[in-house]
Amino acid sequence: MIIDRKREGSQEKHGLGLVLADERRDKCPYKRLSVVLSFVLLMAFAGMARAQLIVPKEVQATVPPAVSAPPSPVPVPSLSSRDSRDFVGEWTGKWTNSRGSMMFLLKIGEGKENKLAAEGKASTWTLTEVFEGSVSGDAITLTGTHVLPTPSPGKYYCLDVLSLTLSQDGKRLSGTWVDKENSRGTIEVDLKTPPAPSSAAPGNAAPDLTRGVEADANDAIKTAFRTGSTKEFLSRAVPTQLAMWQTAAEKEIPEALWLLGCCYDNGVGVGSDPSRALQYYLRAAGRDYGPALNDVGLCYGRGIGVAKDLMKAVEYYKRAAEKGRPGAWFNLGSCYEQGLGGLPKDINEAVSCYRKAKDLGYGPAEKTLARLGR
Repeated sequence: MIIDRKREGSQEKHGLGLVLADERRDKCPYKRLSVVLSFVLLMAFAGMARAQLIVPKEVQATVPPAVSAPPSPVPVPSLSSRDSRDFVGEWTGKWTNSRGSMMFLLKIGEGKENKLAAEGKASTWTLTEVFEGSVSGDAITLTGTHVLPTPSPGKYYCLDVLSLTLSQDGKRLSGTWVDKENSRGTIEVDLKTPPAPSSAAPGNAAPDLTRGVEADANDAIKTAFRTGSTKEFLSRAVPTQLAMWQTAAEKEIPEALWLLGCCYDNGVGVGSDPSRALQYYLRAAGRDYGPALNDVGLCYGRGIGVAKDLMKAVEYYKRAAEKGRPGAWFNLGSCYEQGLGGLPKDINEAVSCYRKAKDLGYGPAEKTLARLGR
């Protein structure tokens, strides 16, 4: 074996370094193991950190679920939106006074601008009481105006004021009554017969029907302007038009109600019936129809179908005059001329009313002015 002494010396000289180098090479597997272990531990710590970010199932179960918004409540109709149509119909129930209860029937007809016309009769009454009324929110006030049929002179009766409230479902009226002698009691009635949809308002009537009746009413008014009465027109028109007026009256068209009142008032086409004439006039007047307001005044002024009441007559004449009815101005002039119905006797005021009637085309006013030399 050939030995390289130079190299060997070098090895001896640097033996320690060679040994150390050899030891490092020998320990390399352990270093790799420590690196692996360090990596594993690092991953373990990372996993623990991640685990802390995850909510355990037990904790998740305690998290409250999201709360949804409550459902919107079902809107309830506002009672302030009530109008006269909500009260129209036939109502039956009890009228109670100090002596007990009795059956009571109340028929309410629709009026214009929240005004009502009604009739009421208890089972022990021999007369039917006629009311005028007004609406305020869910309440109505019905004031007795007269009774039907017209009682014989000296027969006693007392008119009432009814104060009633409509239930939320619109099927019951309940409240109190009081008369002019301060007797009082309660009323509770249920809706028996609601109005047919077609008659709930004049606007629901067929346009041709409405136009036809309006045209007839205008012709009747023109005749009254000229002659002072509708009788001439009725005699000519009733044979062909009466059925149409009756159909239109069922739909509460005021012109038709007024024309039928004229028929019963004059006995044309139907039997003369002053009380029934007044009922039709009142229904039309409930819609603020000018000619009907004037004719209700005439009924009170002359005692036609009702007890004579000149103050009530003047009240209706004034309402009709505000609607521009020349006949009403003429009737007011007559009351001023004679000092009737609570009005002072004032010829100048009478002449002023007659002139307004004349300017509106009312023929009899011109003749009256001529009589007075005015």
